[in-house]
Amino acid sequence: MALALAAGLDAITRGRRWPRIALGGAWLVGALVQTATIVHGAQRPAQWDAVGRIQAERAPGDAYCALPAVYFAQMTNYVLWNRHPVDLLGMPRWEAHSEVPEGLYGPIHPVNTTLETVVQNLAFERVWVLAYAEEAFGTPEFDVATTDHHLAWMTEHLIPDGEWRYPFLQLYRFRVPTAPERLWQKDPKGGWTASLDFSKTLHNFRYFPKFLHSQETGLSMRRPEVVVRVPAPPGAPAIERLTVEVEMAFGQPAIADDLALAGATPDAWTATGFRTTQDGGVWSGTLPVGAADRLDLSLKRSERATAAHRNSIIRMQTRGTSAAP
Repeated sequence: MALALAAGLDAITRGRRWPRIALGGAWLVGALVQTATIVHGAQRPAQWDAVGRIQAERAPGDAYCALPAVYFAQMTNYVLWNRHPVDLLGMPRWEAHSEVPEGLYGPIHPVNTTLETVVQNLAFERVWVLAYAEEAFGTPEFDVATTDHHLAWMTEHLIPDGEWRYPFLQLYRFRVPTAPERLWQKDPKGGWTASLDFSKTLHNFRYFPKFLHSQETGLSMRRPEVVVRVPAPPGAPAIERLTVEVEMAFGQPAIADDLALAGATPDAWTATGFRTTQDGGVWSGTLPVGAADRLDLSLKRSERATAAHRNSIIRMQTRGTSAAP
């Protein structure tokens, strides 16, 4: 551009001394003013301030993402890990912290599915959203409609939990609702029932807290150990225990040792029975509910069941209760 401008000025003012001096001087002054503006008034997002708040207030089950484009997460990672990110590209992972060893997950990537799908996973209690609003010479670098769309959806479907504004950057925090009404159905006898069919991987995406990337959802069918996290049924904490039945099919009659079940704590799961079927088996037991808003159930398959696993279906039912949601 500089060469083109110089050639143009030369062509216009050739043989004309004062016009050449005037136009050249104006060009030089403009360039110096713009250079000084860039050097002394750089319009950079206040990333350190926003990340400082995240680090100061982070809690177990927190996640983060960046808008309006996924590569802004690279900038976030650079600041979040004090210029020493493990992965500068920002691939999503749980990162431990001295005060919060449970970690901080992110940055969330909307790969093969939408950002809206990922942020609803019950692995997360809260989601931090960094909305970059960089400008170039006073003009937004991105159409704000992209960021506005995501934030409008999150405001409607998640629970707003804070908003902070910084130069060229807004920070938002949302709580992830358990939304039991999406899973549980009213039973005619006054209780609640729910069913999870593992073959519907994307439909049940939010209930697999260990498979947080959409490409991992199929692992629920092939891994020897799978953790399922579901919202407590409506009416908790009045509901003390939950009746659970796990049906697993792998093409041959099962024995009891083909599936080991456990809750979030060693004594949470109470086994009540097992019966074999033509292509697998059915395991029964109970889980405590009480004041918990999310319930975990771990499924550990035997080697032969893992190798030939076809499907698992978890059926849950509360003991008759009249508690209202």
